[in-house]
Amino acid sequence: MKRHKVLEPFSRDHYEGLVVARHLMKDRDEPALLACMKVWDEDMQDHFSEEEALLSEMASPEMATRLRQEHEEIRHMVISARIGQLGPNDIYTLGQKIYNHIRWEERVLFPAVEQSESIESIGPATDAMEKRRHNASHPLRAEQVNRRANRV
Repeated sequence: MKRHKVLEPFSRDHYEGLVVARHLMKDRDEPALLACMKVWDEDMQDHFSEEEALLSEMASPEMATRLRQEHEEIRHMVISARIGQLGPNDIYTLGQKIYNHIRWEERVLFPAVEQSESIESIGPATDAMEKRRHNASHPLRAEQVNRRANRV
């Protein structure tokens, strides 16, 4: 699906989130949780903050509320995972929550935000976000960013 250029960095982040979600649902074990926490520390928690700060204003109040609520549920589960409070079924549930949340954003939230007249206003912030991710030594991200730059 063609995504507005200012939302592309969020969609690129989602790829890694979907990979983590799949592993959590499939494996339901400590290595999957450790991988999730690594992604959380490196990208996902910043991703959540950036979405809340940049997209909430362009979404309907209901969508903004859902965005924050689902982020909070996932945050809470990651904190629980860090202190060893998630069993195999909870690990599966965390994966499912991440997966369903990303799908909702891609299928519902992002198309709604793309209709906002002020969408271009977040371009500098998403460009800065992309550069931070690119500079954080993510080889796949660097390749994607370079491909985007050559398209423009």
